[in-house]
Amino acid sequence: MGHTELFEKKDSVRIRLMAFAFNHDSEITACDSRRVISLVNVHHSGARLRKQNGVNYCGLEVGDPVVLDLRLTGDTASLHGKVTWTQGADLFVDFGSPLSVGMSDLQNAMSN
Repeated sequence: MGHTELFEKKDSVRIRLMAFAFNHDSEITACDSRRVISLVNVHHSGARLRKQNGVNYCGLEVGDPVVLDLRLTGDTASLHGKVTWTQGADLFVDFGSPLSVGMSDLQNAMSN
């Protein structure tokens, strides 16, 4: 492997900073209904969420549009996104554009 190939490979590696939650209630809107949902983690372009037991969810399949209120800061109150994967009770919502708030601010908001 030459120097250029090594450089290109190193350049393509991305570090994804995330803020992690523990039992942080958020809210998701899909099928014209709002439901509580747990935030697992969030990063600049999306969030991993977990459905709560006993809550009837609608419209959380891959490709479905949703609106999230992460209940962290004003910048995370009305995030439009799309479900990009589901696995069991977990799902991931892609925001489509990066958040305007930093990871340390999000982690601090979850810690309070």
